[in-house]
Order: sequence, then structure tokens, then C-alpha cells
Amino acid sequence: GWINLFANLVKNNYNIWCTVDSGNPKIQALCSLGGLTLEADPVVLRKILINKGRKQNDSLEIWEHNGMLVFRDKNKGGYSQVLLRS
Repeated sequence: GWINLFANLVKNNYNIWCTVDSGNPKIQALCSLGGLTLEADPVVLRKILINKGRKQNDSLEIWEHNGMLVFRDKNKGGYSQVLLRS
């Protein structure tokens, strides 16, 4: 499935990233099995989300929760997410 797809992309040096609900450890674990890691640098997280994720800098909230760097768009509300990348 998609875990193998992620693993093959990572193995072949493709830069991939995805956002996942921070409250869903099963999906986070599956992404990790595919070779993705949680982004822990707030500067890198903000840069990726603004440049690639089309988020607005002034509406982006980033904080640490349960040992993970999480984010959400304060204008849209909703649940917090984590960013995983190769």
C-alpha cells in the first residue's frame, strides 16, 4: 500500500511530507514505517507550511504538545496536526 510507496520514495531520495492528526498515533506510526519522521524544528515546520502548504504566517499556530511539535490554522480552527517528512 501507501507505506511501501512512501518507503520507495524515501529510499530514492524524494522529498515528501504530509500532515497528520496529532491525536492519531496509528497513522503517525504507519508514516514512520514508511520512512517519514516528525518535524521537530519550528522554523522548518513554518517554512514548509507557508511555502508548500499555502498557510498564512499570521494565522499559523505552532506549539509543543505531548513531546511533539503541532500546528493548526487559527482562522480555520479544527484539530492540531503534526508534519512528517522524509
